[in-house]
Amino acid sequence: MNNENINKSSFSKSFLKGETSFGFWNILSKLMGFVASIIVIKYITLYEYGVYQLVLAFGGLVGTFFLKLLTDVSLNDIIRFVGEKKENFAKKLFQQYAFFKLSIGVVSFLIVFFGAGIISTYYDENIAGLFRLVSFLILIDSIYNVMKIVLEVRLKFNAIASRPVVYQFLRITLVIATLLLFGLNVEKILIVNVIASALATVIFIPLFLKNYNIWKNVDKEKENVLLSIVKKHGKWSLMRPAIAGIPNNIQPWLIKIFVGTEAVGIFNLASMLFATIKSFLPLNTLTYLIPLEISNKKRSQKIFSYSIKYITIFSILLSIVSFVGGFLFIGAILPKYVESLPLFYIMLLSIPISGFGSVMVSFLIAMRKQKYLFIQMISKMIFSTAMFLILLPIFGLVGLAIEQILTTIFVFVLLLIYMRKVKVGLKIEPKILFSFNKEDISFIKNLYLDSKKYLKSRFLIIQR
Repeated sequence: MNNENINKSSFSKSFLKGETSFGFWNILSKLMGFVASIIVIKYITLYEYGVYQLVLAFGGLVGTFFLKLLTDVSLNDIIRFVGEKKENFAKKLFQQYAFFKLSIGVVSFLIVFFGAGIISTYYDENIAGLFRLVSFLILIDSIYNVMKIVLEVRLKFNAIASRPVVYQFLRITLVIATLLLFGLNVEKILIVNVIASALATVIFIPLFLKNYNIWKNVDKEKENVLLSIVKKHGKWSLMRPAIAGIPNNIQPWLIKIFVGTEAVGIFNLASMLFATIKSFLPLNTLTYLIPLEISNKKRSQKIFSYSIKYITIFSILLSIVSFVGGFLFIGAILPKYVESLPLFYIMLLSIPISGFGSVMVSFLIAMRKQKYLFIQMISKMIFSTAMFLILLPIFGLVGLAIEQILTTIFVFVLLLIYMRKVKVGLKIEPKILFSFNKEDISFIKNLYLDSKKYLKSRFLIIQR
């Protein structure tokens, strides 16, 4: 689909097409991920699973802190340049972003790989090898993130959404093969993750090159676009993703200190289930489509109101279904992790609020409100860390689940206050939220027809 056609198509059609693609691949990915995780959890001890999560959390902390720098603002501005027919600016910004991202990725890899020995002196000498394996995941992720941004700009929803499926398919295949041939331990599981991630990235190189070559005959802008953006508004997004990832990736290590390594595994299972359920919220496509419409104030308001309405309704229904599904999943398949169930139930309460707030954040990103989003992230980190340190010693793991709800409410209130006090050109319309009209009938009809058409096409492909 070229950009001219994208601009001519309706927002709802593009949204439904994107979310149908993401939904189909997301379900496949999560099912495969669950199977792989169940095998891992069943065939290693609770202590080993805790160590595995601690190592991944460290890799996640490094990856989040370094690899997500400027990602949001760069993606948003590249899409806006494309929508404004400024392909030369888009090309230059991508090239500068790619150089920056790959450089950071290589530096992060070297720091973790060669610094693993230092870390092992404080924990366990055997953990150094595990950290070195994680360093390869950081390097591979930096490469894929550069490839992914081109696919995002060209709205290649199927490709973006199918990559996790490819990764999980390779991972589950390798996990089963490793289990049957060698048995499982933390080191072997991490090796499987590295191989699966590398292969899942290599497979998408031809598609990346095909879409990148759209810029082949476009003259590159001479201006330093990335530096200009950083000076203008990007400086506020420079550290935002890094700060956002700090609490989640430090949590496992604090749990180990206050409760124990086994508790890391129990809490992580609840968090994994919660994150999986939350990933089903239809938010993937908004990030790519909103920048194309943000200059039209009337359409932006309409999209804003109906996005909040449908996503909030969907999140409530999703929470109800997950309440029953969580009991069946943990109770029947993983009884030794039954302590995770109350934590999961408490976390579920935050999903509707999170869905509502995520729509507001998507619009603020498109409107380049980076300064506010940076301040919000700092506030969230301070509040989350304070609640964590207060509630964990008092209530144990239940306190962490409560912290999840309190932090979500805190961020939501900050968003409401900001949108009320600062004139951002958007407002929450209760009249639309609590009504059912022709727009809703049309949306439901399109949702049914597009979903049916997409699933039918997927089924035919599978049959062939």
